[in-house]
Amino acid sequence: MSAGRPIIAKEGWGYISIPCILSLVAFSEVGPSLGWPLLLVSVVMAAAFRDPRRDISSNPLAVVSPADGEIVAIDKIHDVYLDRDAIRIRIRTSTLGVYTIRSPIEGKLLDVWNRIDTDDLGVNSTPLCSARGFAVWVQTDEADDVVVAMYGKGLRRPRCYSVVGERVGQGQSCGCTPFGACIDVMVPANSRIAVEVNTTVMAGSDVLGSLVHE
Repeated sequence: MSAGRPIIAKEGWGYISIPCILSLVAFSEVGPSLGWPLLLVSVVMAAAFRDPRRDISSNPLAVVSPADGEIVAIDKIHDVYLDRDAIRIRIRTSTLGVYTIRSPIEGKLLDVWNRIDTDDLGVNSTPLCSARGFAVWVQTDEADDVVVAMYGKGLRRPRCYSVVGERVGQGQSCGCTPFGACIDVMVPANSRIAVEVNTTVMAGSDVLGSLVHE
């Protein structure tokens, strides 16, 4: 877990505290038949919005997964953000999984796009993904570029905690995707990919691929 980052994402406190308070009222006024379910909701939300400790890869060229989820597509595409050929790895996260987003590489955050191009990236063809999201551009000290685009499910928009110019560590917590998201990781076209479609990955711990230096 990154120093200075909260154990629970700030977006989660409302989802945790409201059912917790209602459960106390229910225990007092109605009984355990309503109190326990409400308390369970609070516990589930606390688990989903937590920032769990992860063992981060020690390989500086590794591109780690930014989120817990399943690989649903790996494609060669034209990266519309940096106008280049790239490999896109698409991850779909669980509605009730861990919502923390991590940086896939160590480097400097060069740009954040709060309006994303869903037509060019094919998000509309992916069930449950919407245009509510953002994309970030991280560049390593060796000038390798990785773009991560996040698209929310339903009405909740993914949140980015980092700002342009900030240096982020490999596997560092840097955002939150409440109630799940579709996440595209776009790496240089010559990168070595280490995962396959239908692979389940954990944020920070599992390696999606490696950057290649000739």
